[in-house]
Amino acid sequence: MAAGAGLLVGRSPYGQWFRFRAGRLVIGTNKSRSHDVALGAATAKVLAGHRPETETMIGTAASSREADKLRKSRQLYVAVCEGGRGVGGLEGIGEFSGR
Repeated sequence: MAAGAGLLVGRSPYGQWFRFRAGRLVIGTNKSRSHDVALGAATAKVLAGHRPETETMIGTAASSREADKLRKSRQLYVAVCEGGRGVGGLEGIGEFSGR
């Protein structure tokens, strides 16, 4: 039964996303904050210069919180977020306390 479930996950949109992303670095940004999108695009350009074998691109989310959720679920490796949110996540304070 577990093997069957594994095969189904590979064919699901979630599995297809992981195959799509295998050779790509997607940077999540908050689409409602234009400077976040610009920072994500600039970061993608710099990373593309350092990792030419990997296609870099930005993906937009409804909010910084949503971009961070995508990063936590490993759908993204990088998310652009507000400074306080980033510090809280790194130090385990605020909404991130205990994590």
